[in-house]
Amino acid sequence: VMTCVLGMVVDKEREIRNFKKTSFYKVSGEFLKEKDEAIIKGDWKAIEGSNYFESPKLYNEVGFKKKDDAEVLIKELRDIGFGVVKEVKKTKEKKNAPLLYNLAELQNECTKRFKISPDETLKIVQGLYEKKMVTYPRTDARVLSTAVA
Repeated sequence: VMTCVLGMVVDKEREIRNFKKTSFYKVSGEFLKEKDEAIIKGDWKAIEGSNYFESPKLYNEVGFKKKDDAEVLIKELRDIGFGVVKEVKKTKEKKNAPLLYNLAELQNECTKRFKISPDETLKIVQGLYEKKMVTYPRTDARVLSTAVA
């Protein structure tokens, strides 16, 4: 198990080291519904069948690598002056709650945000624990059991 986990850690570290920050330009707009005063905000996305689908000018189908290309699309859309909604999708998204802090992460966050030393953070959390306001601070558990929740 340790070898497998170590491999995952190495892969993630390589991914972090090889990461290249990329700027891109999204096209967003406000749209008026016909015979209605409601304004709908939306982001442009290349879809199959469009002139831009799988174009090398795009960054992940939702933006352009160059500002000039985004401005060309904006001009094209303004010249058309109207649009047709072809599809409306309703999706349910299940999002898990974030994991709880462990002591080391809490200390790091407090140092970054509030310039509080790790020892001072520990004293504060320990005081909160003694007043039964937080769970035991020195555990590595990142989730609550159903019995505690």
